[in-house]
Amino acid sequence: MHGSGVAEDRIEEVLADAAEFFKAYLWETESCEVARAALAEQGLDEQVIRSFDVGYAPVGPDALMSHLHGLGYSDEELVAAGLATRSVRGKAHALFRSRVMFPVRDGEGRVLGFAGLGTHLGPSWPQWVTSPDDGYYRRSGAVFGLDRAAGEIAASGTASLRRDCIEVLKAHQDGHANVVTVHSSTVTREQMLALASGVAGGLDALEVDLPPGMRAEPKGESDSLDAAPNAAQGESRARSGSAALRPRHLNLKKVVLVTATALIAINAWTGAPLLAVWIGSQAQSGQVLSMWGVLTVLAVLGVFEFIFGWALTWLSARYDRLTGRPRLAGLTSPWHRAKRGDRVQDIRSRYGISAPEAIVALSVIVCVLALEVWFFFFAGSSLV
Repeated sequence: MHGSGVAEDRIEEVLADAAEFFKAYLWETESCEVARAALAEQGLDEQVIRSFDVGYAPVGPDALMSHLHGLGYSDEELVAAGLATRSVRGKAHALFRSRVMFPVRDGEGRVLGFAGLGTHLGPSWPQWVTSPDDGYYRRSGAVFGLDRAAGEIAASGTASLRRDCIEVLKAHQDGHANVVTVHSSTVTREQMLALASGVAGGLDALEVDLPPGMRAEPKGESDSLDAAPNAAQGESRARSGSAALRPRHLNLKKVVLVTATALIAINAWTGAPLLAVWIGSQAQSGQVLSMWGVLTVLAVLGVFEFIFGWALTWLSARYDRLTGRPRLAGLTSPWHRAKRGDRVQDIRSRYGISAPEAIVALSVIVCVLALEVWFFFFAGSSLV
């Protein structure tokens, strides 16, 4: 029996029926054309989307509830399965709305819960929502893609982690059948035990390939497991894990990106203006300043600053991917664009500014101060 008094077999049944409803809604409803197109824009083929039983939760609050009620399920069973929550007045409401739905299954293929990717993002509308961490589904133990990757993990002894469900589907589409993801902030020992269930030699023989920025708990016993998705808790504990779980050459790549950012940021204030002035001086005739020379300087400076700005943006994005820092709101949502700007402050308040961003900001401060010192003390200003 579940803690709510609902039998586990009823929870399994309603979760399976909900998964079928979400999948049918994605492929058979005209209003889901945007979601299907967005998945296709991610480079995902229909075959891999269907093989993972990806679905869609309707925007309206009643479609799922009415469907499951029609199959004979009660509100208590829907709440116990994590498909609905109760309001302060005791009314049951669908938990997942307007989300691309990814069923999270155990190694035997039973649906444990769902991960829902938001199609409308805002301060109170997070990008990912998972089933409630309540008994049947636990973030600290759930592994998305385990049912499809278990055989390859057992055969190879290696589990490869990705940052989210979309990347898992892309990897399987490319033939990497041992790829999974988790929705906890670190890979917990409980999740590694699930991954190692079919590996000869068990947990000690399992190799875990992590993407940059993802951490794993030690394989030994731990007193507590991190169950909060996308949080910073437990990071210090994760750093004490096996060194084999950490990405190789991460520090060197970070140094290269940061160094390149510093060089470009400095030259955006020094090299580009000086080169533009030199080219302008070559373009005009005579020693007297001409309009043609001024326009040449402005055009050349504009081109160089555009190139440098693009390069700084590219380096910052590479650094974010390398360290696992979420990309800012302008690049966050592949679905609807209306509210994605609301996520910028949320990401920065949680993760702070990145090293490339700090370098660019510092270069601006230093150059402004240098200009003021030159103007007031060395340029013969009449204000001094």
